[in-house]
Amino acid sequence: MPPPRAALARRAAFQLHVWAGVLAGLYVLVIGVTGAALMFRADLQAWAYPDLFAPPGAAGPAAGADTVLAAVAARYPSGEISGLDFPNSRRGTFLAYVVEEGRFRTVFLHPSSGQVMGEVPPGGWIQRLQQLHFDLLGGSTGEAVSRAGAWALLVLALTGPVVWWPGRGQWRRGFQVSWRAGWRRVVWDLHRVTGICVCLLALLWAATGIHFTTPGLARRIVGALAPLAPPAPAVRADDARGRPPLPLSALVAQAQSRWPSAQLARVLLATRPGPSVGVTVTRDRHGDWDSRDEVTLWFDPSSGRLLRTDQASADPAGEVVIRWLGVLHVGNFGGWPLKIAWAIGSLALVALFATGYAMWWNRVVRRGARLRQ
Repeated sequence: MPPPRAALARRAAFQLHVWAGVLAGLYVLVIGVTGAALMFRADLQAWAYPDLFAPPGAAGPAAGADTVLAAVAARYPSGEISGLDFPNSRRGTFLAYVVEEGRFRTVFLHPSSGQVMGEVPPGGWIQRLQQLHFDLLGGSTGEAVSRAGAWALLVLALTGPVVWWPGRGQWRRGFQVSWRAGWRRVVWDLHRVTGICVCLLALLWAATGIHFTTPGLARRIVGALAPLAPPAPAVRADDARGRPPLPLSALVAQAQSRWPSAQLARVLLATRPGPSVGVTVTRDRHGDWDSRDEVTLWFDPSSGRLLRTDQASADPAGEVVIRWLGVLHVGNFGGWPLKIAWAIGSLALVALFATGYAMWWNRVVRRGARLRQ
């Protein structure tokens, strides 16, 4: 009598789970360790580079946007400046974004003088840890491996509950560890209990990891199901031709006059003729994870004419989903308790690798060696 379909499906899920774990085990180990540390990346950077995050003499009047922009342009004359973040409660300095000779730079500037203070060293241990998490320090090849690893983690997260399920009447056994049994049973129970406890987190990290390693995929999928925000408004060619841009401070002042009680958050700069300049202000908690209180005003950089006002609280559903993909991945929306919970979950991936590898070694490698003897 052939086995029932449920048994066949369970057996297939088990094989998928085993071989996805074998192929992606080392990847899961690396992202588990590095991910746990990077939950505290901002705190680590502020601790490692206090001169860039909280410089002395920062209590004076804030520098003007034009002063900051001129300092960046003088330091990076061939660079293209795409944006400028104003100081906030987590970072006491300006932060400019510059692309120079194909390299993306984040430049810190003094909040009072507006002078360039430097960058987080690209070869520093925090940056290396971040690159290890992103692309395994392997450039484009590492990015491809990370992309495949994210899909493998998705397979593990989807097949894990099928392998774990002990039956409707015995589901409580799926959360128990038989400590008095032999070590093989203890390892199996630990793997099973740990896996089901972090299954949703693993599924979340797999989905968001695919989003980060495959740019544009999530926007295409979400955009097919829900509306997305329109792109930044363009300036008409006739308006942009032959007219020098206004000082940035004039656009910033206009944004502040329209939202006088708000704080300045960032400026999105036009990097070629035609695009508009966006000035983002925040009405409540600038620097916090929640950007629903932000308002972006888009201006014609030459005439100062207001083209459009975007309020994050009114973003279409698709844009909210895209924003939450990043927030959920890094766990920065619940303060230290959630960061610690996310870090523990990340370390649980390491435990799953260790117990899974031990079971695979015992079942496949050792058993195969005994059969060959």
